[in-house]
Amino acid sequence: AINRTAFREKHRWLIHLIEGAITGANATIIDLSDNLCWNDSCRVVDSNGIPIRRNSNVFTPKFAATYLTALDQVVHAAIAVPEENPGSTVIEAPNSNRGPRIASPTYDKIVAAPSDFTVDVGYEFVSPDSPFGVSHVTKVLNPGQPNLVFVYGDSHANQIKPRFLRIFEDRLGVRNRSNFPTVVVKSFDGTPALTCEKNYDSVMKVVETIQPKVFVHSMNWPQFLRPGGSDSDWHDPTSLQCCAAGYVDKCTYQRPKDVVKIVKQFERDIKRFTKLGIKVFVATINVEGPQFNPAHMLSGNDVGDTSPVSKAAFRQQNKWLLELVENATLAANATIIDYSDNYCWNDSCGVVDDLGRPVMKDSNHLTRTFSHEYLGVVDQIVHFALAQLASELNE
Repeated sequence: AINRTAFREKHRWLIHLIEGAITGANATIIDLSDNLCWNDSCRVVDSNGIPIRRNSNVFTPKFAATYLTALDQVVHAAIAVPEENPGSTVIEAPNSNRGPRIASPTYDKIVAAPSDFTVDVGYEFVSPDSPFGVSHVTKVLNPGQPNLVFVYGDSHANQIKPRFLRIFEDRLGVRNRSNFPTVVVKSFDGTPALTCEKNYDSVMKVVETIQPKVFVHSMNWPQFLRPGGSDSDWHDPTSLQCCAAGYVDKCTYQRPKDVVKIVKQFERDIKRFTKLGIKVFVATINVEGPQFNPAHMLSGNDVGDTSPVSKAAFRQQNKWLLELVENATLAANATIIDYSDNYCWNDSCGVVDDLGRPVMKDSNHLTRTFSHEYLGVVDQIVHFALAQLASELNE
């Protein structure tokens, strides 16, 4: 038998180039050795003791016909092309509301959703001597790789952890960890990732110092930027306040012009990152609200209202803040990502997925199941990091 890890390490440079180019083009990697390797051991003969190759690199027809199921996905993708567009080979991004509906919501599915937020599976705490700073809760996936993705935010940063794990598993990173970047998530529930938070400046300094390939900003904007005061109100000019977490007050101590200043500082900070060559992704305000809360979907012990939400209406309702955030992102040459792209189909945003499961555990947090299975907008973050590394290796 041949050791798979040793083989990939020996050919590491070329493998990185090829796989980085493939993922950078949003194409799918196929590894034919998946059908001859079990864990780290790759057989040279089949179960009957018959050689699987004609020579050093070509499979025998018998082995290919009997075992090469890694190719089945190619046929499946071709069959899955919509009939109305038979010339297309584009594989659509995951979307829980595209249809068809496979199963209906049930009482049991709805009451299970609030506890579906075990997001740290696969992650570990960073070491005390890490360069990632001591503030917040800092977890890492696949530590020790030179290719680094740095995620900063509140619980909305935590909610995307399962998708990174899913990509890690899909890319067989568990077998060859160099095949995937290190993902660091620095987050703290109920804490804005903005200049109104005491540790914000130190986190910005960390990012400038370590200069990751990718910086991702993910937080619940409306919770902390909902000014209840007037621009004419007196305010301490040396202090910019964000609203208290949890909508516990009307935030009368925050004025609209304070929000503008806070977002403007955010723009300046991420613009510094992009000028350093760091790719920046900013999660905009995704569609949320009480309709997504599983409690809203119940009527006693029966299923209640699970009707979809209009994306256009939500964006109109939050137009002022959305424009501030998205204009700042674009002005900094950063990329906007919208989590609702994976649960809104056209203007219809499903509060349950195609299996009848709530997409959120409350009014604004995606469940672990949804993030793991559907949150495909996150994939581009990893694809960019891998393509960037491949480009550097090619220089």
